[in-house]
Amino acid sequence: MDANTGMIGPPATCPYPEGTGYQFILQGDLPTAVGKAVFCSTKKGIGCPVGGYECVQVISFFMRDKTFDGICCPGKDIVCSQRRSSFTDVEDDEDGWLVRWHYIGDDCRSFKWNPEIKTTANIFITKEDCLSTCLGL
Repeated sequence: MDANTGMIGPPATCPYPEGTGYQFILQGDLPTAVGKAVFCSTKKGIGCPVGGYECVQVISFFMRDKTFDGICCPGKDIVCSQRRSSFTDVEDDEDGWLVRWHYIGDDCRSFKWNPEIKTTANIFITKEDCLSTCLGL
């Protein structure tokens, strides 16, 4: 059972950043929240209650309510506009060891990422993924 969402099956996670997207599921005391995670439905037209978030279908089985089949995740506009810091350069995380890419301006820059530190969803495995997701938004 996923302790964050109360679901049985694979843990629900947002697409970005890959591997730690669960940290960016919309949380809150909202009518569609189960526990703290905010759920939605891709089939029944129950969208996310916060602008900029999109409903991402998950394959886990909800314990409490069969109405929902998705979680609210930040959309590309939010993901790509998030900054790792207030600086224009991308700095390595403390103890970062994984090379990842961050969209800033009109380009993607590499940095060393520590996935144990929650920073931003604007983290991509490849430069190509970063550019194809964010360039032109």
